[in-house]
Amino acid sequence: MESTINEAYNSAQGAYKLYEASIKTAQARERAYQDAINRFEAGVMNSFDFNQIKQRFDASTSDVVRSKFDYIFKLKVLEFYFGLSVTL
Repeated sequence: MESTINEAYNSAQGAYKLYEASIKTAQARERAYQDAINRFEAGVMNSFDFNQIKQRFDASTSDVVRSKFDYIFKLKVLEFYFGLSVTL
């Protein structure tokens, strides 16, 4: 049982670090997207490059949501192993 709890703890820690990293990535891609909007509107960027940057931004936003709920789930698993009441 101890090894299972250790695995759950390590899994929750890893999920939190992934969540933090996905937030930073999304912030960077949002800045890139804002710059791309300005360049596209100025006629400096073509629509293909603009759409690629937008897709990356959209994917990073999705990654933030996915990693957030993965972290919450793993935290709830850990709470379950510690005998705490599991609530959302």
